[in-house]
Amino acid sequence: MKVKRVLKWSAGVIFLALVLWLFIAYWTSTNDCDRNAAAPSNPMKAIMNCEYGVDNLQLRELEKPTPNDNEVLVRVRAASINPVDGHMMRGSWLMRPMSGMRKPKNTRFGTDFSGVVEAVGKDVTSVKPGDEVFGAKNGAVAEYVCVKAERAIVMKPNNVTFEQAGSVAVAGLTALQGLRDKGRIQAGQKVLVNGASGGVGTFAVQIAKAFGAEVSGVCSTRNVDLVKSIGADHVIDYTKEDFTKTDQRYDMIYDLVGNHSFSERRNILKPTRLARRKLRSVIWKKATPAEKSSSPRTNMTNNKIDPPKDGFAVANNSQRTAAKIAGWSGLFTFAIVVFGNFVLLGPLVIPRNAADTARNILAHETQFRAALTCFISYDIGAIVLSTALYVILAPINRGLALAGALFRVAFAMLWLIAPLNSLAALRLLGDAPYLKIFEPDRLQALARVQLAGSFDDYYVGLPLFGLAATICAWLWFKSNYIPRGLALYGVISSAWCVVCAFVYLIFPHFNKIVNDWWFDFPMALFELVVSFWLLIKGLKPAAPNEVQAGIT
Repeated sequence: MKVKRVLKWSAGVIFLALVLWLFIAYWTSTNDCDRNAAAPSNPMKAIMNCEYGVDNLQLRELEKPTPNDNEVLVRVRAASINPVDGHMMRGSWLMRPMSGMRKPKNTRFGTDFSGVVEAVGKDVTSVKPGDEVFGAKNGAVAEYVCVKAERAIVMKPNNVTFEQAGSVAVAGLTALQGLRDKGRIQAGQKVLVNGASGGVGTFAVQIAKAFGAEVSGVCSTRNVDLVKSIGADHVIDYTKEDFTKTDQRYDMIYDLVGNHSFSERRNILKPTRLARRKLRSVIWKKATPAEKSSSPRTNMTNNKIDPPKDGFAVANNSQRTAAKIAGWSGLFTFAIVVFGNFVLLGPLVIPRNAADTARNILAHETQFRAALTCFISYDIGAIVLSTALYVILAPINRGLALAGALFRVAFAMLWLIAPLNSLAALRLLGDAPYLKIFEPDRLQALARVQLAGSFDDYYVGLPLFGLAATICAWLWFKSNYIPRGLALYGVISSAWCVVCAFVYLIFPHFNKIVNDWWFDFPMALFELVVSFWLLIKGLKPAAPNEVQAGIT
């Protein structure tokens, strides 16, 4: 029953947190259209979609880009659009968590292009002004694009027109990656391309032939001649024949349509290896009277577990399940906060340099928002962890277990304020009209104050986190569910964190004496080790005679 309550409350909390996150993400979703509203000094024309929907595409004048040292400025001669451009422009709700909830984050349109190099950065030696190139770049439907010289463009062959080259990048690379990189195509293989007359399919047929494969293409009646003309050895008209019901067998199927089940496609693949599966047997046995007597006593009238004798306990199934949940959620919260804080946010924040921090955030807004999403995910994981730890430790001391859970949840709520402060900083760094009355330096300073407030939220909540960890470590020590030496280390490291946090709040320069890394690192190490222990070893049972007689 307790596991059901854990799952029910955890699911409810996660649902509410998800609704809150969607609400915040929706109303804070914005883009750079307002910042581009001013008249450019060196204009170029480009297609933009500041709002979702085909009707919202606009032809606007933007500032002509200037290439960095490793970039190339290309004057676009031809550009094409792909299905992915249409999906991003329309903004289906499944894509909006990535592309922007209310407004599209990416306001430029198109990817494939071809054109003539107009200018190069000082470090570029692979191309020169006047070279004809083609490639891929977000915002290709424009007069000019700036691209990385070493990864986004290649020279256009003389026998290919700009229009032809301008439609290669997305579809051609998709076909090449599927056949060469994933399929590891080899000469002499029999390859079937389902959807051979489509954008990717036409490239797939020609690439497979170039690798020396025997190619069969599947298409409709009106495209049979087209597929033959690009090199297919065999053409299957799907309106007349089902390729999964023939006697032909293939080394590789490159399916671009997905109109057949996996088992149907597997039946026409040549067997390449035999797969064997080893089944593990599970042995069940009836508990002996001694084993029954060593388990926690259950009061059948109120379905509660009686407290263990002398601080030792043997875990029941509910606690063991909660231990697995605690292990997974502990590892998740540790990983997500480390990734968000040190991988995503850390490189953007320059200590004691508001201007550079502001520029970094504006230049990497998506990375900044991803870090905030990590922090919100941490809150969800922390709430699940608190609930699971309560289920495990309540039989030892229900009051202390509840206090530990509440302290941890309170810390999670304080941590939730950090993304809100950071979003306020992002808004201050924007270019909304109502901010024009402030000087840029003042706005950057205000934004830095907001960011500093995000970190202050952590240190204000750190005593609560330390108290929660100290209580849990003491209950771990009393229960004997984990090694007592590990639990004792947890008590000491968590109590150390509480002391350091309170001293730091009273004396802000305390971190010059003790590096703030050492405030919580020993405690974080304890929590990480316990998470691994719960996940791998589970709850360590006490010996039956210890439970019955107690240890003096």
